Order: sequence, then structure tokens, then C-alpha cells
Amino acid sequence: MYGYASSRFMSVRWPLLVGFFIWMCGLVGQATVQPGDHATALGTGVLVGFGLAGPLVLVLAGTHLSVPQHLIGTASAAVVSSRALGATIFTALYGALVGNRLENYIPNYITKDVLAAGLPPTSIGPFIGALTTYDFAALPVIPGVTPQVIGAGVAALKQAYADGIRIVYYIAAPVAFVAVLLVPLLSSLKDHMDYAVEAPVEALHEKDRAGGHFTDA
Repeated sequence: MYGYASSRFMSVRWPLLVGFFIWMCGLVGQATVQPGDHATALGTGVLVGFGLAGPLVLVLAGTHLSVPQHLIGTASAAVVSSRALGATIFTALYGALVGNRLENYIPNYITKDVLAAGLPPTSIGPFIGALTTYDFAALPVIPGVTPQVIGAGVAALKQAYADGIRIVYYIAAPVAFVAVLLVPLLSSLKDHMDYAVEAPVEALHEKDRAGGHFTDA
């Protein structure tokens, strides 16, 4: 769809802007998802994927149209390499941030909620250990554990994960916002969007229909 829109309207800039904007909206929506909110999680996930398709397609297309033909290979390698490098760096960053937040959030959230539900303080450690390892068979034998305590602990664990993962979208959404601001500054590539082949891969020949052989075009 982005490729069609770009060709139809002879523009890389505006379809790219639409893609980044949809991606940003999806990221903002993902940052608001709460446990059990399946519709928002699914809908904003679709927006993220649909929006991200625009930059994936059009950034490279715009690069090809912006550089001299003898530098297309080098420019393509630079774009793909920078994309891979950014993904590697931010994946490591996201993983570290989410891990640190969960390490703090999980025990704090569970402790607060299960104490309010009536679990004795001496049982908090075994309860958290059993709950976070999904050893549900061990939960009922812990002193002071009731169905209300288990329900509170499970709800707290889900909330801790939701709030811990949210940091990813807090970081990504501003990046998308900056892209939305910068894309309109791109120059128009309309004059380059034609069907002229500047660097044919092979010599082109035209078939002589009468003689049945090929001649130089």
C-alpha cells in the first residue's frame, strides 16, 4: 500500500509521514495498555505494524532516489547497516530497562497487594517465589494463603509486567514523534520518480521480428 501510494502520488515524503504518524499513534496506544485490555493491545499492535511498514519500504526507496546511481549500493548498505545497528543497540537497551524495572516492580507490587489481602509478612517470600515461578501447586500450602491472596498476587504480577514493559513505548514514541517532525523537511523526489533506467544491468537488445535475430537497441 505504501509503495502504491508513493508511485500514485509521485512522493516519498508524504506516505512516509503517514507511516511514521501511524506508528507513533500505535506506540502511544501500547503505552496505555493495562492487564486484560486485549482490544487495545491488539488494535494498537496492528497500528504499530501498519505504520512501521511505511518507513521500512520508503526510507530505502528514498535513499535510492536521492543518491547518484553509482552510489546506490553503498547507500543501501549504509541504510541497512544503520537499521541493524540501531535494532541491536535498542534491543539491548530495552532488555536492560525492562529487566531492571521488573526486578523492582514484581516484589514491590505483589508485597503491597498481598499484605492488603491478609497474607502474613512471614509468608511473602515463599509466596512471591512460588508465584513468579508459576508453581501454583505450592501456593495453597503456604501459611496464610487464601483464594483472595492468590487473586491479589496474580493481579499484582500482571500489573508489574504491564508497567515494566511500558518503558519500551515511552522511549520509542518520542523517537517516532521526532521523525514526524523531520520528514516534512525532506526534499521532493518527484522529478526522479520516472521510468528512466540510468544503469541497466545488461545490454538491451531488440529482436528483429523479420530476421528472427537480435540487434543492438
